[in-house]
Amino acid sequence: MKKIILYIALLINFINLQAQSQSDYNLAFKYYNEQDYEKAVVLFEKIFKQNGSKSYFTYYMSCLLELKDFENAEKVVKKQLKKYPDDNFYTVELGYVYKKQNFLAQAEEQFSKAINNLSTEQYAANELANIFIQRRDYALAEKVYLKAREKGASYPYYYELASVYSFDRNFEKMINEYTNLLIEDETQIGNIQNRLQYYVSNDIDGSFAEILRKTTLKKLQQKPDETILNELLIWLFIQKNNFSAAFTQEVAIDKRFDLAGQRILNLGDLAFSNDDFEAANKSFNYIVSLHPKSFFYAQAKIKLLKVKYHILTNNKQTLKTEYENLENEYLATLNDLGQTARTIPLMIELAHIQAFYLEKMQQGIDLLDYASGLPDVKTDVQAQCFLEMADIYMLMGEVWEATLIYAKVEKDNEQNPIGHEAKFKKAQLAFYIGDFRWAEAQLDALKAATSKLIANDAFQLSQLIKDNLANDTVTDALKIFARAGLLEVQDKNNLALITLDTLLNQYTANSVIDEAWLKKADIMHKLKDYIQEALFLQKIVDDFSFDILADDALFRLAQLNQFIFKDLEKAMEFYKTIIIDFPASIYVSESRKIYRELRGDNNI
Repeated sequence: MKKIILYIALLINFINLQAQSQSDYNLAFKYYNEQDYEKAVVLFEKIFKQNGSKSYFTYYMSCLLELKDFENAEKVVKKQLKKYPDDNFYTVELGYVYKKQNFLAQAEEQFSKAINNLSTEQYAANELANIFIQRRDYALAEKVYLKAREKGASYPYYYELASVYSFDRNFEKMINEYTNLLIEDETQIGNIQNRLQYYVSNDIDGSFAEILRKTTLKKLQQKPDETILNELLIWLFIQKNNFSAAFTQEVAIDKRFDLAGQRILNLGDLAFSNDDFEAANKSFNYIVSLHPKSFFYAQAKIKLLKVKYHILTNNKQTLKTEYENLENEYLATLNDLGQTARTIPLMIELAHIQAFYLEKMQQGIDLLDYASGLPDVKTDVQAQCFLEMADIYMLMGEVWEATLIYAKVEKDNEQNPIGHEAKFKKAQLAFYIGDFRWAEAQLDALKAATSKLIANDAFQLSQLIKDNLANDTVTDALKIFARAGLLEVQDKNNLALITLDTLLNQYTANSVIDEAWLKKADIMHKLKDYIQEALFLQKIVDDFSFDILADDALFRLAQLNQFIFKDLEKAMEFYKTIIIDFPASIYVSESRKIYRELRGDNNI
């Protein structure tokens, strides 16, 4: 019984001591954070004497130094050094006591002593370096790791030195450590890229990227056989969307390892998806030039034409002769590669060129009809042939034929994105010919389409119909607007503009008027008549500021002034108007971001 009572008493005493220690600990840090060092020093001295922890010793010494009690600080450190003469921690602490008194030679002597006495154990170097890092003495931390490396330590400290250099923003030395590590161990490429990602992503002025480029190139010149350095450069250039520079490095790797263009094919795809058509063109041309030894020749040839097709069809100033030249390239390529299931995408693009740009509609339809019946054609590719065929029929004014084809594609692909696209095109065509209620029902069914683009387009067209039919049984104005839309699709832009002018003159108070002005702006944008586009958009802002299209018009005006007219002050005015007058607009977040960038601060 006495033993139990004694045990309980000891336990209670231990708990009380623990509670008191925790209380002293909390109070000590409270005083320290409040810079009340006179109270904090008493508590840290007490805690250190109780447990002997180096972390508490550091705070104890910090309080003494803040109080300028240098005599006592030196006495305390030397007492610990007497107990632990080989412990570099206390040697360094003595150095900081001297440094605080501006006895720099004596401080340097202690620091050098600790560094020179460093063992070859990895933990010892890390422990000593961390003491200096915590006090932001990065030059001394560097010396620790270099000394450890000099002593022949089995561990090379690449990552540690790189971190020290990053703290000190000495990026050239940091990158040198990473490149040296890569040369020694190529498997570290992923880890190094992850560490560099922060600096590359936050490299607003491009200065870090330039240091990384120059430093790596310099190392590559010294060690031209180390292709892992090419890999690092390729990664950097892709991060910065500099695909032409990445191409140069990829060619070096391709030639060295005789890869026949495989990696360059992927780079070309990446450049194309980022609208760098020049780099994509160079990439695919390079592979084509390797013929006949490249297995990727056919793919590159097809992709090369796709680049040219995209460039020409997205430039409204392309001349007819340029389309004729491109048509000949397609025909030559099909003759070279053969008209097979693999080359059907080329045939679809060729049919589009012939129908929409060379007025060879029947030739385009015949080609698509042939392509859709080829052996081994995939269902989705065949559906693409039919969709393009229907588009051509719509261009020709063969509305019924186009509708039948859209309906067939929809029925055969009900649960697929291409089926949703066909359904949307069918509903859009119904809108163009004035069958508004039926079109609205079809569009409403598409709002949950798997394709976000189709769902958004369906919602917008459905909303246009709803807004203009809500309380209006007379649909003449909307029919004229729809007719203009069909003319625009048929690339009859002048007729579309005349039709819209008829609408604007005859129905001055109709709810579709603002849409008509926006449609005129759309056509002018296609024709690259940006001055007229801006005038039409301004009309919406001035006369329909209360309506749903006002913020759309303002944002487009801001973009025109920023990127086309280069009038940044005016662009800022438009962005600011959206932020202040249209707080619920979908453009507010983007407008605020751009406004801040243009103004050069973050105060709005």
